[in-house]
Amino acid sequence: MQLAILVRKPSETEIRQMEACPEWSCQPSEFHWFYSDTETCLIKKGRARLSYEGGAVDISPGDLVTLPKGLSCVWQVMEAISKHYRFE
Repeated sequence: MQLAILVRKPSETEIRQMEACPEWSCQPSEFHWFYSDTETCLIKKGRARLSYEGGAVDISPGDLVTLPKGLSCVWQVMEAISKHYRFE
């Protein structure tokens, strides 16, 4: 089964819910990450490319991103990024 990263624009309700979640930030860098749980995150600022088996996605402010459990990807942070996140 191939896993995919989903990127979409959130509703106002989803934005409010995500803004109550913890925040994470990172300076420009590149690193590998494995998701042992599904993560949903709201990108507040910055830009990154997430590359994984099957493709790559670019994320930027305002995106709601779902990273599925079992996903292995490489984060290429091009502009300092900040996000609200939750694990399911």
